Amino acid sequence: MAAQGVKPALAAALLLLLGAAGPLDSYVQPGRLVALPDGRHINLRCTGTGSPTVILEAGFQAWSFAWDRIQPALSTLTRTCSYDRAGLGLSDPAPGPRDGLAQARDLAATLKAAKIAPPYILVAHSAGAMTARLFADLQPKNVVGMVLLDPSVEGQFDGQRAQVAATVARYDACAAAAARRELPSKLPELSRCNSPAKAAPSAFDKQVAALMLTPAYWKTLAREYAAIAGATTDQLRRGRQSYGKMPLVILTPGGTGPLTEQAQAQLAAWMAAHDALAAKSSAGSNEMVLGSGHLLMRDQPDVVIEAVTNMVKAAR
Repeated sequence: MAAQGVKPALAAALLLLLGAAGPLDSYVQPGRLVALPDGRHINLRCTGTGSPTVILEAGFQAWSFAWDRIQPALSTLTRTCSYDRAGLGLSDPAPGPRDGLAQARDLAATLKAAKIAPPYILVAHSAGAMTARLFADLQPKNVVGMVLLDPSVEGQFDGQRAQVAATVARYDACAAAAARRELPSKLPELSRCNSPAKAAPSAFDKQVAALMLTPAYWKTLAREYAAIAGATTDQLRRGRQSYGKMPLVILTPGGTGPLTEQAQAQLAAWMAAHDALAAKSSAGSNEMVLGSGHLLMRDQPDVVIEAVTNMVKAAR
């Protein structure tokens, strides 16, 4: 079960985002490094004022920079916060599992420490939607709505354990090479460990390149990816199966051009999976967004902004 572009985006989200992004040098400096009880720091970027607060959760391999076309617009409406999950961007790495529940607990601890009070509207992309849903399970009274952009769903990788294991092994190989200080590498088997080559890299490009030289970064990716198909899926299956009347909007990309017969079948299956997720709320909906690939917040930012704006206004 997968839509066209979903699996490639999970495997190379950073490369896709960086390739489509404009100048991101404002993300070189932290927003606010929030201290957690265990001494780690999470980079939190909050802009704007008002309630409810919109919380932006990036997809796999991405962090706060993924929302550069969304957060400024939403900040004119209400307080809007993006952040870097542990081990990504400017946040400290975390010991132990990097499953959705661990990430949701990190987010809850970050908001508490930063005194970002509820209510919250969660806006999440791809695998980040799994974390957002688990956060909503942790704080059902505090989450008053969710907008999910091409969300990953439990069961997406059922029957693909060999593929998932191979991808995790490649990330582990990058971590081992980084620990030996062998990155960047010219070896074909380590090509995915190298940062995107640019003739005139920006300050942000250089920051990403430095991050990709660290073992902690690749270990984080390995643990996150393994959890998407494993622990995070199990946590969602044990979690809340009904969101009651909570507004839930799902945006599913319909592609950027003509689809092959196979791609049409994949999209139909993916729409059905998202329909099933939307049905967990009596106020749920699933909308196909034409002219967009997996990266809805880049391909169709106005559609995303409109959906969130409508939800914020309805919550007031």
